[in-house]
Parts: sequence; structure tokens; C-alpha cells
Amino acid sequence: IPVIYEPLLKKFWPGPLTLLFPWKDTVSNLLTGGTGTVGFRISPDPFAQMLLDKWKRPITATSANLSGDRPAETAHEVKKIFGSHLDYIIDGGDSPAGLCSTIVGYEGEKLVLIRQGKISFEEIIEASLPVSG
Repeated sequence: IPVIYEPLLKKFWPGPLTLLFPWKDTVSNLLTGGTGTVGFRISPDPFAQMLLDKWKRPITATSANLSGDRPAETAHEVKKIFGSHLDYIIDGGDSPAGLCSTIVGYEGEKLVLIRQGKISFEEIIEASLPVSG
């Protein structure tokens, strides 16, 4: 884990922050979406936490939406959007409406905003600054 991410992990995880890491050839390129990076997030959602606790492994997932559209908030909306393209839908209850996760990467020693989401980039930068005192 890059040192630059450590204060962000402490302040914002679990939560709406996705951190990007360079792709390694030990990870399937299917997970990169052709970007050369892999995003990680720990959801605070109780249902997601229960799945992780039972599965004991990372789960790969994306928002239930077509690129550029707002994410589905209910299992019914997921079915309406994706229909027969899905084998199963696990209904963990309604998802809260609102902004998606903020996506942050890094270049050298600098944080880079990839997508503005629920956490402002100003909050990210502030959390990453050394505490003076």
C-alpha cells in the first residue's frame, strides 16, 4: 500500500472512496477495464460486510449501472437495466441514493482525482496532509 494512501484508509474506509493501484500480471486483466489499474474499496454497507465475512475473500463488483448512467437503487431496477444478461440478482435491500464513490489514484508523490464522488477532493487532500503541532 503506497504511503500516500495510508491516511486515506484510516479516515475514509470503510466508505465511499475507491483507491487505484497499478495492475500486476498476477491479477486478471479483465479486472482493469483496460486501464492498467485496479480499484479497491471497502463498502460500509452491512449486507456487503456480511458477504465479505462469509466469503472470506475479496469480491469484485461494480455499480449496477451502464457506464455514465446513475446506479440502480433496487433489485427491480437492476433487473430492468440488465434483464437476461444476469444469471442471478442478490437482493440485499435498497441502496441509498446519492453520489458514487470518489476515485483517487496517484502519480509519484501526488494524489490524482479520477472521479469526483461523495467525498470531495478537498477532503481527500486535507486528510493526506501531515498533522502539524
